[in-house]
Amino acid sequence: MAEVDEKYLRELYDKNICPTCGTTIPENGGYGSGRIADGRFCSLECYGKYREAAIRKRAEARLAQARRKQN
Repeated sequence: MAEVDEKYLRELYDKNICPTCGTTIPENGGYGSGRIADGRFCSLECYGKYREAAIRKRAEARLAQARRKQN
């Protein structure tokens, strides 16, 4: 699945298309991680929507780590 997702994101990256909403992205613009394989998005909102599950999981892990440090 991840390999298919990466191929899809690379294809849209090359075409300057946002994978979330389909908007055309200016050639030197866009948001993302900086890795072509992670895609490029027209806005931080679209990036967040596309990566929501991964972002949530990372945030929960950091919160748990912070709570362990407090105790």
